[in-house]
Amino acid sequence: MNHFLFISLALALITTPLTAKQTISAPIKDNVKLLQVPIIRQSNPYSCGPASLLSVLYYWKISSEGEMFFHEPLKVDKELGTHPVAIAEFAKTLGLKVALKTGVTLSEIEMAIDRKEPVIVDYQAWEESETKDYSAIWNSGHYGVVIGYDSVNFYFMDPVLGTSYGKLEKKDFLNRWHDLETINNKIEYFIQSAIFISGVEKLSSFPSDIEPIK
Repeated sequence: MNHFLFISLALALITTPLTAKQTISAPIKDNVKLLQVPIIRQSNPYSCGPASLLSVLYYWKISSEGEMFFHEPLKVDKELGTHPVAIAEFAKTLGLKVALKTGVTLSEIEMAIDRKEPVIVDYQAWEESETKDYSAIWNSGHYGVVIGYDSVNFYFMDPVLGTSYGKLEKKDFLNRWHDLETINNKIEYFIQSAIFISGVEKLSSFPSDIEPIK
């Protein structure tokens, strides 16, 4: 079973399909610093990159488009997914302040959350093997958005989940926080990489205020 097939099965098990404009809020835990970021379910096994970016764009009130709109500008590939450079460069064209970094620390992620800025990360997830020693796994790359933390866990908008936020213990996340990308037949390694994105106006709450239907 390949990684894309496993993601396909995971998506199929979520019985309530969500589009970019169908989102469900999650309760805030008492001891968690948590940003109320829109939940976006990825539309197919290779679109976690566009879905993660779309969640952040909605948070910064930048876009009202659906996920598929971003596949072309992000050069999404059915086999390779989305390159982090493509995500960062496209976000810049929307007037956002963007920084793609490697060698990022957990404290840098936490400081971004303290600034109320969700962070896109590229890590290993949804591996189908029994062992799940993610330090040795490089073929289950996945994008998610870190939206909060507490003393033990990071909290995520994971585009596979669709109806809830997710969480990972920080020590587990560190073990997974690596990926490789291929471009022009050249392999690039991204170790503890993150895309920091900030805008001018963010959602004050999620869901936001009820609006009249026109």
